[in-house]
Formats: sequence, C-alpha cells, structure tokens
Amino acid sequence: MFLQVWMLAISLFSYGCGSGSSGGDDTTGPRGVREGGLGTPVSLSLQDPTCQKSSTALVLQDGPIDRSYTGEGLYQGLELKIFKKHFSLLIEAKDQSNISDIRVCRDRSGVRADTVEGATIKVLDDVKAANQFYRKTAENGSSTTPLSLNMFPLYEQYVKVEVDPDFVEEGQPSEIEQGGYVTDNAAWTYSTDENGVDRYSMIFFPKSKELAKKGWFNGKGLWEVPFVARHEFGHHVFSEYMKNTDAFSSLSSWYRKKNSYLPLGTISGNGAIERSMLLARMGTSSQREAMWVAINEGFADLFAYLSMGGNDQLADFSCFSKNRQLSEGKFHDGRYKSVTDLVLNEFFTEEESSNPLALAVEEEASCQSYSLRDPHIIGAMIAHGILKILSDDDDLEELSVRTFKWISSLKDYGANYSQKDGSELLSYVVSKAVAVVSQEDDSAATLIKLTDKVNKYFPFSGGMKEIRNSN
Repeated sequence: MFLQVWMLAISLFSYGCGSGSSGGDDTTGPRGVREGGLGTPVSLSLQDPTCQKSSTALVLQDGPIDRSYTGEGLYQGLELKIFKKHFSLLIEAKDQSNISDIRVCRDRSGVRADTVEGATIKVLDDVKAANQFYRKTAENGSSTTPLSLNMFPLYEQYVKVEVDPDFVEEGQPSEIEQGGYVTDNAAWTYSTDENGVDRYSMIFFPKSKELAKKGWFNGKGLWEVPFVARHEFGHHVFSEYMKNTDAFSSLSSWYRKKNSYLPLGTISGNGAIERSMLLARMGTSSQREAMWVAINEGFADLFAYLSMGGNDQLADFSCFSKNRQLSEGKFHDGRYKSVTDLVLNEFFTEEESSNPLALAVEEEASCQSYSLRDPHIIGAMIAHGILKILSDDDDLEELSVRTFKWISSLKDYGANYSQKDGSELLSYVVSKAVAVVSQEDDSAATLIKLTDKVNKYFPFSGGMKEIRNSN
C-alpha cells in the first residue's frame, strides 16, 4: 500500500489546470502553512447517512468496479530542492479510521446528483459504459481486472520547493511552501500489497472552493465530466495489455527501487513542477520512462474519445478545450499538435534552464497554460497523430478496432524495451500504427498517404527510419 500512497504524493502535487489554488491569499492553511497551490475541498454530503451503517444495504458497484468507498485520509510533508536533485518524504501519516463503503438503500433514480452517492453512481455509469465499449470492440476485451473506486479522500499536504538562487531572476520566487488538500483531479493507481497481490483503484478528489470560484472546469467536479472517468479507465485498459510485458515490469520495478510511483494516472499535470520532480528522482535515465508515460496518457485520451462515440464533449469545457480535444489540431495558444525535434528536446531535457516556479506562477493565472514537459501534453500530441494515422474516414467502429490492434501490437516491443531511447520508442509506436493500416491496404497510394501523415504529425529526426523498416 505504501507504493500507492507514494504515487499520489508526487503525481498529485501540482497541476497546470488540475490543482486547487488559493490564488495567493494570505490565509493560513493546515498546520500553519501559508496556502499557495492546494485547495480547500468542497464537501458533498451523504444523502442517506443511516444507510451507510447498514450491513445489509448494497455497496455501490457496477461493471469492473467491485467496491466504492469514501473517508480515506492522509497527511504528508514533502521537500524538493530543484537542480540539486533532492527529494525527501519528511513525514507521512495515513488515516483509514473513517473509511466506509458507499451504500444505497433506495432506487438509484432517487439519488440526488449533488451527494456522495450520486457522484459515485455517475462515475460507475461512465466506467461501465467505457467497459462495455472495450469488451465489444477489443479482441481480448471479454474481461477486465476488477478495481475499486475511492471517492473524495482528504489528502493533506505540506510541500516545500526550493530553487537554486542562480536560476532566480528579479521578482521571481525562489521558494514555495504549499499547504492544503489535493483537489480537482482524478487518478488511476496500481500497487502491490504485502501479499504480492496487484491492486487497482480509481480516485476522484474533491473540487476546490478556489477553482470553482474562478470558474475552472465550468465550476464542475471532475466526476461530472464523462471524459475524465473514461480517461482513467483507459489507463486500466492500457495496463490490461501491458502489465505482463517486460516493459511494464521494468518500469514498475524501476519505480519500486526508487521508492517512487507509477505516474500512470492523473487527468492533468503541471509540467513546470511535476516534471522537475520526476527529473530530481530519475536523473539522466528518464527519457524512455517519460515517453512510456506520455504514450500511456495519449492512449487514455484516445480511449475516452472513442468510447464516447468520437465526441469528447470538451469543446466548451474550460481547462480542457483544444488542449485535450482529440479532434483539435492545435493547442489553445495556436501551437500545432506535432511532435517535432523542439518538442522532444524540451520534453527530454535533463536539466532546468530557468526557474520552474516562475512558470508555475504563470500557469496559476490560466488553466489553459501548458508545458512541453508535461506527459499529458505530449500524450495529447501522440493521441492526435495516432488518431489521424488510423482513421481513413468517419468510420468510428473501424477506427476503434484499429486502435485496439495498435495497442495490442505494442506488447511486442517488451523484449527490446531497454535498448530504446525515448525518441526510438516513439518511432516504434508510430510504426505500429502505420503497420495496422498498411497490413489492410499496402497500395502505393495508401503508403504515400501514411507517409504524409507521419511527416505532418511526427516530423522529429529519424521518425521515419523505423517506420520505413517496418514496411
């Protein structure tokens, strides 16, 4: 269970458009720490409190989710020194005394949406629909490993981040102390318990008063957004394909040795700080692992999009529109979703060249800001490009079948995983998408069209080398 806790400690530290923020108010947060990056949770009440105490009442579960619960607590103190590559967990205390299964004693149609039970039912419905899509479309989708649903845990954190003064310009922060609760996010987690049994869980954190006031996410909790639950379940599907490969085992083992985490789960991430934290933990061996994470994020976006019938419903949704929309070819600032050398160089950079805390302050002002060091953003580029390669027309069913053929074929690279750097890994992944289409139609016209797509969406150096070799 420690691995799962540690995973959350880092991957939910701070986000470009996913973290609650006090907006710089001079208020005192938990344990006397000035707030400045975490949120104040908006609590949902139980519609039927007495029902939760009944051992005969039904625990909410459906589809692949075999248990839903609430009430988990956690306190953590963390310290990070950027550039000195120092990270330490100062204190951790987990509180499970208030955990209880979420139960219903009435017909679901009578459960209000603005309650813990109602929010849980909403997530269950979205995950069930996504699982039905998976089982109907994928060749091996007849079964799914069960997972639990953890609703609205209260994860309190104190985080201190320091930057070397040499990288701090006038007017920029050199140190940030954050105190508050993890809010406005969702995650898929994987861990192995003390008996060696794999455990999977999906987590939805409370929304924050601060971001709700700003109107981020249209003022909604992320459990209300179908794309989010389906994205998280997409991580679960990804693990179904990859968990027995050498690549997945290697990455999992590598993180365990670091007493760190599998960054496979959150819906959004702050590139400035989160990426710096990854580098502080990983050093110069991070390229391959970082690309693996980005590919996972890209598949989760693509899975959510397809399971919703090719309409992710994000067009008018603040903080996700354009940046995470699969159908959009540009980010919010007009940058094309194209994986160039510049993009990969920024993503793979092993040292900071400027103060990441300054960027974090800028990101706090707008949830449409993003960083090329964020695996979610690189994943959005990958997902858009793979979507274009696999789709010939508007046949969504064919596109969905091809997507699962593509992700299934990635298992083959496990044996060569350790021999590939980040760009070679991406080239291999793209070549597999090309192969799915070319195996159906290897005409000259199709190959020319595929080449044009690769050059447009994946024009990084050497991007075509392995693709040529595969055809």
